[in-house]
Amino acid sequence: MLRFMPQKGAEFVGKLIASAVANAENNFELNRTDLYVKTIFADEGITMKRMKAGARGRYKPRVKRSSQVTVVLDEHEE
Repeated sequence: MLRFMPQKGAEFVGKLIASAVANAENNFELNRTDLYVKTIFADEGITMKRMKAGARGRYKPRVKRSSQVTVVLDEHEE
């Protein structure tokens, strides 16, 4: 479903979920078909503080924000 969404973030989240499933298969030997996304959320990441020169010798602060996305997978119990 994420593959067909036009938003830019859909591609990133799709890659993130694919990576999480691959890690679960490889590291924990879980079956791909039994996995589902239990929770997914975005937290605030690091903030880079930079400055840009302004008029009359002043400076203007620039704040470059980032985020961290967390995916938690779970297994269907049968």
